[in-house]
Amino acid sequence: MCIIEHPEGRSDILPCVRHVVASSFDASAYLGALPQFAGQLPTGAARFATDPGHYDLAGSRCVKDLAVSELLHDGPAGTVRIRYAGNPWKHDEDLIVQYTGVTRLDVDAGDPSEGSGKVYGPGLIGHIMLDEILPAPEGCRHEIAGHRGRVVVVCADLTATWVRVPRPDDPPPGSWTPVLALGDRWHWLGRTPDGTWVVGVPHRRADPAEDSLDTLLEVLAGSWPATARRWSGLPPQAPALQTIVRHALVCGDWRARLALEWLEQGLPMSEDLAGALQVVQDDRRYGQRERHRARRLWKSYRRDAGH
Repeated sequence: MCIIEHPEGRSDILPCVRHVVASSFDASAYLGALPQFAGQLPTGAARFATDPGHYDLAGSRCVKDLAVSELLHDGPAGTVRIRYAGNPWKHDEDLIVQYTGVTRLDVDAGDPSEGSGKVYGPGLIGHIMLDEILPAPEGCRHEIAGHRGRVVVVCADLTATWVRVPRPDDPPPGSWTPVLALGDRWHWLGRTPDGTWVVGVPHRRADPAEDSLDTLLEVLAGSWPATARRWSGLPPQAPALQTIVRHALVCGDWRARLALEWLEQGLPMSEDLAGALQVVQDDRRYGQRERHRARRLWKSYRRDAGH
């Protein structure tokens, strides 16, 4: 339970993280209840709480895996500024939240939170599991649950801003231009100024497309017709979908199954793909069902080609 003290002397006893199950990274109950009280939240808090990326656990703008790197509390001004450092394996940006009209700040990390101007270092509460924003008489209540503690801020409103953080291995600006998102939330197909096709994360390093076929396999998660429509807007020099499918076939396991689905959905065949299918149908590392599917597709292609 959390005790929320108000300026006029009364106190509220509220359950901590009322809807979110932080320990199992489950925000489903909160997201189910959010439409019922989102209209009661102040403008900035509502915008942050309802951001589609807020609880997208695999997304680059999810609060999970952030860490408090700086907390500045100005008591007389009634403000708190928290910088949440991004996890380099997941985030491209840090999150900065400015709280205004602060009436309560609780930091459960073995350190007192009273006073003004106190700056906390990195690792204050460990990596964040999840957070929760609820309406409060003062405006809103933001609770951030970490692996080693929690922070609770009661305030009039908050403003959340994502800020990109330069890294030592960042390429020079303009070294490549993202052209098409591959679908895994991070990687894009793009081009360098000299026209080379590359695959990478925007603002980060990109590698030549021919060396990134494993990453390009992400496009197989969509259907062949839908992906073909997206690919149709690319220049002819872009990596061919047939090349990606051939790579998937020879990789085996789930990737080969997705490639077979694309061929069954109508991906145009080629001699190169027929050769890969011939390998699959004779390779006992593949399951019997996959070998039979590959043989049917190979035989159909040979028949249509007049062989």
